[in-house]
Amino acid sequence: MIKEITFQLVIKLVSEIFELLIPRLSKHIRELLTIYLYDLYKKAKATNNIFDDYAIELIARILNINLEENRIEKKETREEDNSEAQENSQHENIV
Repeated sequence: MIKEITFQLVIKLVSEIFELLIPRLSKHIRELLTIYLYDLYKKAKATNNIFDDYAIELIARILNINLEENRIEKKETREEDNSEAQENSQHENIV
């Protein structure tokens, strides 16, 4: 019983910290974090160990990342990254 309460308090504390931290991250880093967690989620689902799934889902909940919604966002972010890379390359060529 005490272990359950302690675990719940730790999760609540960590959640509150991340609720303050995540919005302050740059959009690019938040998107990369989301992509990374989604990729990890797919890999966890591919294993036979259900605890892999639970661990990634717990991390995503703590970070307030919806893994189901991120399939589309992943593609959009990669396209934005490619556009930024092309712009940076063009800028380097000019300089």
